[in-house]
Amino acid sequence: MHQALEQSATRPRAARGIDAFGTLSVTRTVVTALDALYILIVAICNVTDHETISWSCGTSSQWIRRTSARPLDRNARQITMGTTTSERENDRLRRFYDKSAADYDLWMRHYDRWMLSDARERLCARAHGQTLEIGLGTGLNLGFYPPSVQLTGLDLSRAMLTIAAQRALDLGREVALRLGDAHALELPDSHFDTVVATLFVSSVPDERRAAAEAWRVLRPGGRLLLLDHVRSPIAPVRWAQRLLNPLMVRFAHNHLLRDPLDYLGSVGFVIEHCARSKWGIIEEVVARKDIPAPLS
Repeated sequence: MHQALEQSATRPRAARGIDAFGTLSVTRTVVTALDALYILIVAICNVTDHETISWSCGTSSQWIRRTSARPLDRNARQITMGTTTSERENDRLRRFYDKSAADYDLWMRHYDRWMLSDARERLCARAHGQTLEIGLGTGLNLGFYPPSVQLTGLDLSRAMLTIAAQRALDLGREVALRLGDAHALELPDSHFDTVVATLFVSSVPDERRAAAEAWRVLRPGGRLLLLDHVRSPIAPVRWAQRLLNPLMVRFAHNHLLRDPLDYLGSVGFVIEHCARSKWGIIEEVVARKDIPAPLS
C-alpha cells in the first residue's frame, strides 16, 4: 500500500487541484470564510486574555484559572451522531477530504499558527512504543514523534495518505500507512501503547464509537492523546460556536460543540491530564486505558 501511495503522490499538484475543486469552489469559499471568521474570534480573545484554562482532572469540578475559578457548564448542549455510524456520513467525509487534500496543508498552516501554536509537538512528544495515529491526514504530526516510536497512521482518505506518504519519505520517518475506518479498526485488540488523534474527534461521524475502538486497540495502561477544538466553557465564546456550528457541520464536516470529556469516562478511560487554551476552545487530553483489577 505504501508503494501505491508513493506512486499517487507523483501526480502533478495542479491536476489534483483542478480535479479537487472544479466542482466545489463554492463550498471551498464558504469553508475558508467560516474558518477565517472563527480564527478572528479567537484572535480577538487572545488580545484580551493570554491565559490558559486548565482542568485539574479527577480532583476538581471547576475550571481553574490563575485569577479565578469558573464552574464548568454541565448543561451545555451535546452534539452527537448517535451510537451507530452512518455509512453515508463516512462516504461524504471521505469525498470531502479526498477533494480537499491538495490544499489542506495551506489551509492548516494558518489554523495551526493562530489556534494550536506548539500543541502538536507537545502532544506527540508524549507518544511511546507502538503508536497509532487515527486521522493521520497529510501527516502534519510526523515530524514531532520521538524517533523510538513505531508508528502506524490511519486515515479514511487515500488522497490525504498519498501526501502523508511523501511527507514521511521527505522526513525519513518510517510509518505503516493504513486506509481504513476509525469506527471499525482492522487492528488487533490491546496492540498499541499510544493512540493519537489531532483535530479528529470534531469531524468523525460517531466520536464515541471511534473512542471505543481506540480503547480496544490500546494495551492496558496505554494512553490516548487528543488535541482538538471543543465546546468552550465560556458563555460568549460558546454562543459564537453555536451560531457557527450548523454551517461548519454542513460545509466543513466539523463540529464545534463536541468535547471528548463528555464520554471518555463511559468508554473506559481515566483522564490523567486536560488543559485548555484560546478561551477554552483548544483542548489537550491525556487519557489512560484502565488496567483491569486482578481476579481474587
